[in-house]
Amino acid sequence: MNGWMANGNYDFSFFFYLPHSLPSSVHFEDKHREEHPEMKIKYYIKAHLDLKGMKDIKYKHTLFVREKMEEFQMNQSQNDRDRIVTCCCLDQGYSEMKTTFEKTIYTPNEIA
Repeated sequence: MNGWMANGNYDFSFFFYLPHSLPSSVHFEDKHREEHPEMKIKYYIKAHLDLKGMKDIKYKHTLFVREKMEEFQMNQSQNDRDRIVTCCCLDQGYSEMKTTFEKTIYTPNEIA
């Protein structure tokens, strides 16, 4: 091209794999607290086209990473039974708990 790029639309396709252990995108801040806590995990991709003698073209795009979808299951129950011990060795019996959920995946504003 001898340093020239013809007018038109160009597409530079690419792909990459995200590691399985990559945490999801998150943004939290609470301006109502004195400490102003803030936490974020943010991912983005940048493109930079270096044009000699002209202003470079730059682009930045935010990527939203979501956790892997869980398998949808219906009518899930779980039982738990644990021994209660006080003062290191006094047996106080057992505590039992049973939980039952209609399904394993809920959406915002849905009652669990």
